[in-house]
Amino acid sequence: MAVNNLSGNSICVGDIATAEVDGDHRLGNMRNHTATHLLNAVLHTMLTVTCQRSSQVTGTDLVFDFSVYGETFNVQNIVSQLYFEQCVSAS
Repeated sequence: MAVNNLSGNSICVGDIATAEVDGDHRLGNMRNHTATHLLNAVLHTMLTVTCQRSSQVTGTDLVFDFSVYGETFNVQNIVSQLYFEQCVSAS
């Protein structure tokens, strides 16, 4: 998220500007962006006919949608189902 604070009414060529980065937010974005690449690589290894449809990366969340043979899946639902199945089989 970008926040702009201008102290005057205009900016001109040659004006001095400073930028501050929220380190925690940026690190979260970096982690989730890398996770997108890792998840896509694993999917291609497991299911060679996958196609990434979209992803949304924020500092706290990652949404990754992909399709297999034209059907779209939401990874969050799949991971939740796999986690549930693992918990049931462990008990």
